[in-house]
Amino acid sequence: MVFSDFYILKIPKIEAVNFLNHMIRLEYAENPRAFLSFGAQLSEPIRFLIFTVATAIFLFGLSMILLFKKQDLLSMTGYSLVLGGGIGNLIDRIANGRVIDFINLGFGNLRTGIFNIADVAIVSGVLFILIQTCISNIKSSTQNSTLR
Repeated sequence: MVFSDFYILKIPKIEAVNFLNHMIRLEYAENPRAFLSFGAQLSEPIRFLIFTVATAIFLFGLSMILLFKKQDLLSMTGYSLVLGGGIGNLIDRIANGRVIDFINLGFGNLRTGIFNIADVAIVSGVLFILIQTCISNIKSSTQNSTLR
């Protein structure tokens, strides 16, 4: 049993459980594809190559960057979140052939797709990396303008 499955078993697989006037909805969803069902049109062997093999290679490369390349705190945090979330989803995909998604957020008829905590870590990590990239670009352009 994979870690996320331990908690998912407590969520009814038929009815959604709602909190905060339906703003947070917990519902069971098995996702053999990627985030927001990306790759639904691909054949099973291609999905396996992309979402399992290529993801494992990418995560290995990312771990090497974290181990051997000096990073600032914000970038290291971002890469670590992407790595942790990616490993979590990869473990589910290897063990079960799918990822268990269970969180849905919304207000009225406006709702997100169903996702899991690993997806939150990945998206948060990417945001950290983008913020650090913007900060670096601003610092670089400021330094370049003072050198003129």
